[in-house]
Amino acid sequence: MDTEMKTLVPAPSRFVAGKINRNQLRKMLGELRYEIQYEKKDINSDHIQKKNQINGICPVDHNHAWLSIYKHKGLVLVRKEGVVTDTVVLDFIPLRLTLVRTTDILMTSIPVSTFVYKLSLHNKQVTIFANIGSHKACDLSIHQTGEVYISTKTPDIVILNQSGAIVRKVTCTRNGIYIACTSAGIAVSSGIDYMDYIASNISIIDTSGTTLQTWSGELDNNQTASDMHLCKMSCDRYDRLFVPDLNNKVYVLPRTCTRATCLLDRKHGVVKPTALEVDTCGDVWIGCHGGTVHVIKL
Repeated sequence: MDTEMKTLVPAPSRFVAGKINRNQLRKMLGELRYEIQYEKKDINSDHIQKKNQINGICPVDHNHAWLSIYKHKGLVLVRKEGVVTDTVVLDFIPLRLTLVRTTDILMTSIPVSTFVYKLSLHNKQVTIFANIGSHKACDLSIHQTGEVYISTKTPDIVILNQSGAIVRKVTCTRNGIYIACTSAGIAVSSGIDYMDYIASNISIIDTSGTTLQTWSGELDNNQTASDMHLCKMSCDRYDRLFVPDLNNKVYVLPRTCTRATCLLDRKHGVVKPTALEVDTCGDVWIGCHGGTVHVIKL
């Protein structure tokens, strides 16, 4: 990590080593990786890589996270050490996940529908949290007010209260795919026309829909990232936005800056990151296309 990057984080980045139960995870996910890997790790076949793409990550504490997996009708709970500790069977394929008050997980589904589902972590019961009517729920994020913001792959963002009722809608200037609430506003990534779940830029808007700033790949080394394929992003308590790019990179965009830093790339073993979430302690969980999961401690 270069000197400029060190000024953006409270401490140098490092991966925490841990033992991996590869036999158990390879059958379900492909492979779970919990350290920086500088050498290539093969997953053996394209079929496994496609089957086990990580669609969503939801840390529930500092050591555990629930995963949604491509084509898998259920959720998988993993420890940082790579051990699967619990599973939940669903009658739909979950897409994006977010945690509510440490007690529930809200989910969207594949194919995208008008429903937002809720999983109670106490009894593992699944209910319909909301039906957003004419829109289809793509991604979701919890605002500091407790409201739930839903992206719809249209310019409209649907906002729900804690009971699942629609309280209002916010209209952006572009179609929103991924969404992440910050204390300063809402980060919304806009899509590429021919790719349903790939974004090419990010707008920071306020709660009325006014655009405050836009990021289109400008970097702190005075270069600009090109042909970005941005995926599920997340914000930490310092309002830093962590953004995975399918081009084997993870960017971090500070709250007061329109220029990002490339935090991780393929030399760290990150290959086609598809989903990212920050846990309560600030560790960043990164799920990848081939079924690997990285956890980086900042």
